[in-house]
Amino acid sequence: MIIDLFGSPNYASFDLSSLKFLSGGGAAMPQAVAERLQREFNITFAEGYGLTETAAPTHSNPPERAKLQCLGIPVIGTDSRIIDPDTLQELPQGAAGYFFITDRLKRMINASGYKVWPSEVELLLFKCPLVQEACVIATRDAYRGESVKAVIVLRTEARATARPEHIIEWAREHMAAYKVPREVEFVDALPKSGSGKVMWRLLQEKEPAA
Repeated sequence: MIIDLFGSPNYASFDLSSLKFLSGGGAAMPQAVAERLQREFNITFAEGYGLTETAAPTHSNPPERAKLQCLGIPVIGTDSRIIDPDTLQELPQGAAGYFFITDRLKRMINASGYKVWPSEVELLLFKCPLVQEACVIATRDAYRGESVKAVIVLRTEARATARPEHIIEWAREHMAAYKVPREVEFVDALPKSGSGKVMWRLLQEKEPAA
């Protein structure tokens, strides 16, 4: 919703002075977007986490000490555990007790043996001044096995002049080499579910088997 707000050519004319705090879940809030929301509208955003099966949030960020890109701490009555996916052994909790989600295991891209988490690349791409939205998927690579592909919605003011190589050049300056997208595709809009989540599987299914 916040990303769509900034995608409107008239967003600067909206009066949001009555809003001071927003919270949400379902997908990580890019740090660049949260900082822009704070800077331009003086609105603080905090994330949470829940499941349809739990019928309510299970984790929430304390408003007075919220962390960006963090689902927060367990709410009362929630038993949360972190399990090593290889050994299924329970891992120790950090001292602060905050939970962070890196990405879904099934989304991990294996590029020449390096583990690339699409959400990490997406969050970095949101900092690019040309990018309105981004979705990262795997693409087949004869040498690396898999490579990183970024599907990008450009900001309105960049659509006439931006080129894929501009995104790649920016990425080379702002992220580790193995995370840099080898391929960039521009689209008018990303496919989304009824709840506004980016349907990355639809984009992945269009790619040849990676």
